[in-house]
Amino acid sequence: MQSKTIEFLTFSLVFIPIFIWTILYFSENNYTKGFMGILSIALLTGLAFWQKKSALKFPSAFISLIYIFIFAAIGLGTFGGFYKLTGYDDVLHFLSGILTGYAAWFLLLSLEGEKTVIQLSHKFIILYLIAFVMAAAGFWELLEFAGDTFLNFTAQGRDHVDTMMDMIDGLLGGITFCFIFIYFRKKRA
Repeated sequence: MQSKTIEFLTFSLVFIPIFIWTILYFSENNYTKGFMGILSIALLTGLAFWQKKSALKFPSAFISLIYIFIFAAIGLGTFGGFYKLTGYDDVLHFLSGILTGYAAWFLLLSLEGEKTVIQLSHKFIILYLIAFVMAAAGFWELLEFAGDTFLNFTAQGRDHVDTMMDMIDGLLGGITFCFIFIYFRKKRA
């Protein structure tokens, strides 16, 4: 099966249930979860639009993993109640660190070109990857704070420890990606 077909199927298998859940939540007057559904639909649609129109497309396998991650976070986590499971949030933040690390690597390669990037030291690239992952984790925690403060979400559980653990989980995911990156870069050389 072609990678674009897998990408479309993954998008559809994530989009349709989230769309249905969103309608159900609005019909039950659960506007907080309904609004979360609207944000998820907007994110999924934005990513699909980016993949269709941008000259800087993510690889199909990667964007499919992002779609699955969104389903795990919103579909299973928020709508399905999986965030009540001990460690579920930590696993997602860890995985987001790995995915963000790959996205940072992909953007560096795409923007600077392989000829330039291959000349950069491992130390510099790792510093860049970790800084990128931590900036993304910090930005995400700001979004969670804004959602909790202004939209009555409960992403942070009103708890600074949750925020710090989320960022540590993202950092550990980013470090894990760095080990993967070093392994494959040395193997390629």
